[in-house]
Amino acid sequence: MLIVIGSVAGFLVFACLSNPSIRVWLNPDYRSQVLRFGEILWLTNFAYFEEDRSGFEQLTEEAITGMAKSLDPYSVYFPPEALKEYYENTNLKYFGAGFKTRQIQEEIVVTRVNPGGPAERAKLRLGDRILDVDGETTTGKSVQDCLRLIRGPAGTEVLLRVRRLSGEIDTLRIKRSQIDTSPVDDFWVDANGNGYIRLAEFTEKVGKEVGKALEVMQKQDMKCLVLDLRDNPGGKMFATVEVAGFFLSPNTLIVTTHGKLPELTLQFRSKAQKQRVEIPMAVLINEKSASGAECLAGALKCHGRAILVGEKTFGKGTFQQLFPVSHDSGLHLTIGKYDLPDGSNVNEKGVEPDYQVPCDPESVDKLWVQRDRQGIIDPDEFKKLFGFSPIPDPQWLKAIEVVNRDE
Repeated sequence: MLIVIGSVAGFLVFACLSNPSIRVWLNPDYRSQVLRFGEILWLTNFAYFEEDRSGFEQLTEEAITGMAKSLDPYSVYFPPEALKEYYENTNLKYFGAGFKTRQIQEEIVVTRVNPGGPAERAKLRLGDRILDVDGETTTGKSVQDCLRLIRGPAGTEVLLRVRRLSGEIDTLRIKRSQIDTSPVDDFWVDANGNGYIRLAEFTEKVGKEVGKALEVMQKQDMKCLVLDLRDNPGGKMFATVEVAGFFLSPNTLIVTTHGKLPELTLQFRSKAQKQRVEIPMAVLINEKSASGAECLAGALKCHGRAILVGEKTFGKGTFQQLFPVSHDSGLHLTIGKYDLPDGSNVNEKGVEPDYQVPCDPESVDKLWVQRDRQGIIDPDEFKKLFGFSPIPDPQWLKAIEVVNRDE
């Protein structure tokens, strides 16, 4: 019997020491604070006068949400539905209808229809105004609000009521399916050899997509390149480093990371890429270029590889990790910071452009629509579709000016 008891005790000690979630109970301060929280949780549930606001689960969710929020702007607790949406956005795979919209004069306007997608098959067209989704009006709603209404389980249908350019009202029945969105929003080479590539985000497949785009562009007598990172929120660090390899020599330092855990102190260096370009290069940035986008732009600037044009970036110099937790939830926690090759950290400072070119809010909205449009549209046709004539992009024009001067 003593042998059995000793074996069980030994097993329990081993389990406590090898499992961090169990081992933490050996910390008296941790136990004290958990008991303190449990006491407040019980007391609130027992005595608070509004019963529908004092359930154990509801109170715990609110407490966890507040705790994460108190740390920094990027530490977030995700309840089940929010976690599901996070995964969809991160993987750029979702069940939707295959089109893009922008808000123009308080209307939700279709600015891009994916070729061969469910929206195109249902006869949705550029310039259509979306009036309601499954009977729910879009009036007063943002583009993101409408997107949540449109997305849903694969194989189900969504009803869109739209106003055509002719003024005719149509109801379209669109079958939701998986939409694989490329992180390369657009790329082309103009008649003068000016190349352009726009990255929406740094996802797992961005390296492959950039390589394919550059392979096509290099066959079109490309003389210089403009990389558009405006409104790019960042993404996966390894993807950022992978893209850097297309523009920098192998083994070039891109970023150094630091965290509480020693294993988070790392150097990330570029790797050889088959489609590496060495032509003159500019990078477009603005106040919504963040995290990985700042990392790439900053590294290219530090190494003298590219000229930065536009506006100061957002200033996010930290990185996060998503920890799945119980109840199908997740904790998105800041675990470290990154430094640029020159040792600077962009957090709350941003990356400064070499050429400051501001863009007023009205022009920003119009240029968003222009960048979303499919192919080259005749100016008169463009105005008919979207209600305004195309305007010059001052940041693009400046980038072309300086990059050709540098050639």
